[in-house]
Amino acid sequence: MASARSVRELGCGGFGSVHLVEVTTTSGGRMLAARKTLLSNGQNAAQLCAALTREVRANMLTARTSPFAPAVLGIAATAAGYSIFTEFAENGSLGDRLERVASPASSSALQLHMPVSELRKIAFSVLHALSALNDKGYAHLDIKPANVLISGCKYMLADYGICDQLCVEGKNLGLTGSWPYVSPEQWSGKACRLNVDCFTLGISLAQCAVWPAGGRALTELVKGERPLPDCVPEDLREFLGALTERDPARRPSAKEALRLPFLAGLRVDDCL
Repeated sequence: MASARSVRELGCGGFGSVHLVEVTTTSGGRMLAARKTLLSNGQNAAQLCAALTREVRANMLTARTSPFAPAVLGIAATAAGYSIFTEFAENGSLGDRLERVASPASSSALQLHMPVSELRKIAFSVLHALSALNDKGYAHLDIKPANVLISGCKYMLADYGICDQLCVEGKNLGLTGSWPYVSPEQWSGKACRLNVDCFTLGISLAQCAVWPAGGRALTELVKGERPLPDCVPEDLREFLGALTERDPARRPSAKEALRLPFLAGLRVDDCL
């Protein structure tokens, strides 16, 4: 990449910031990309470089075998920090979509806020990306609507910044991730295995389906204190129940979840 001109800020947080940039390539062409710039947050150059390498590696490994991860276009080190350039999703995130449909009235209404057909596409796309990531031994650890991007009609799992490699026996991760998308094993301080992401995907899908505003209802679902409302169809209810199984030994892996009845007949081409 020869140069990058910032167009607008897409988001910011403790990690740093994300900007939409217009990139001029070495051949003179131009393209839009998302540029994530990492803050040091007290890390030295070696630690920051290691974090960048881990994120880029996990993203690239996922995108290599799944179309549901944004392509990594390049990396750069500047005075502002280390930057990762990825494919730009012009329709924002699933979190943005939920903010548009959420309201005090809609958050309490006992009705589906998203068609079952769309929920199937979201579930299939994220699980396909997770399966590719898990095949390399990584867990994502930050599944939430804000990290599911929308490009055209395609959903992509993004932001691999806190992903981690987990051994077969699992690993104690503490409260890694974003509240309220945290699994029971993390809360209890137990070892987490790769299917930890399936729990948080289930919570995210429940939010898309019935509680777009999140809030108390979603928190109670995470704690196992609130059932899904009657408006949730039986096949979706069973699927979400499997993903949000509180016992990780009984919870499916991403690859197993792709074979559950709710997603029967769905193919990659159906979700592109």
